[in-house]
Amino acid sequence: MRSAQADPSAPLLIKPDGIETYGDIARRAAGFAHTLSGLGKPGDRVAILAENTETYVAEYYGAAGAGWIAVPLNTSLHADALAFMLRDAGARVLVHEKRFSKVADQALTSGPGSLPVETVIADRSRFGGRALSIAEAFSEDHPSMGSPVAA
Repeated sequence: MRSAQADPSAPLLIKPDGIETYGDIARRAAGFAHTLSGLGKPGDRVAILAENTETYVAEYYGAAGAGWIAVPLNTSLHADALAFMLRDAGARVLVHEKRFSKVADQALTSGPGSLPVETVIADRSRFGGRALSIAEAFSEDHPSMGSPVAA
C-alpha cells in the first residue's frame, strides 16, 4: 500500500459505477485490519469467500496490515469442500458476501469434525459464534476493538 501513501488520490480500481482510489482502499483496509487485530493475533488466518471486488481487495490488504494470513476461497465451492478448506487452513475468521450465506452456513454446521472458525463477518449469517456485519468489520472505531492498525 505504498502507493496509497505516495498518491492516495490515484485510481486503483475502475468500476462501472466509479473509481476507487488507493486512499479509499487503504482506509477500508485499515478498518478491516483494526477489526482483525481485535479478533486474534498476527499469523492467524482469515478465509475470504468473495467475488473480485473492491471489498475483497480491502479485506486482503487489511489482513496483511494486521499480520494475518489471507486465505482466498474459490467461490464455486460446495459446503463440504468449503468446510474442508476452512479446517485445512485453520481459518479463525470467515468473511463472506451475502450471496454466499447459504453455503457458508451449511459448511459451518454440517462439516465433519470441528472447524477452527470462531468469528464470521458477513451481512447475514446464522453462525452460532461471534458474528459481525461487513460494515462493522470495516469501521476503524469498532466498539469492541483496540487501537487502529495502519494498512
